[in-house]
Amino acid sequence: MVKLEDQFKRGRPDLVHVTLLNATSTPLYQDGRAKVFIHTRNDVVLEFKEQTRPPKSYARFRDLMRKTLREMPETGLIKTYQLPMEGLLKRMAGDEVVGLSIQGRESNFADLAVRLTAE
Repeated sequence: MVKLEDQFKRGRPDLVHVTLLNATSTPLYQDGRAKVFIHTRNDVVLEFKEQTRPPKSYARFRDLMRKTLREMPETGLIKTYQLPMEGLLKRMAGDEVVGLSIQGRESNFADLAVRLTAE
């Protein structure tokens, strides 16, 4: 990635894959009480339909993401649309919105879980 333009803005698809596997395996997601979005550096949003699970194989995940980003489907298990981050945050109106970003406050999943479950 060092040789690519804007290398510092490019994410790690392998980390996105692992994060998706973890997020979609939670009871919260499986009960339909959490939604999953991926926002890319080009303001493309991938919105996963409720209870959609990503492929467990990274190679299959990579191929699915490549196909999805090329075809830009507006319906189906993974919808895509153009939307800046500010617009996505407005669209995700809810009691609690959690975003993972290098610009955010440093934390770990255990602390985040405690904060989200505290009343």
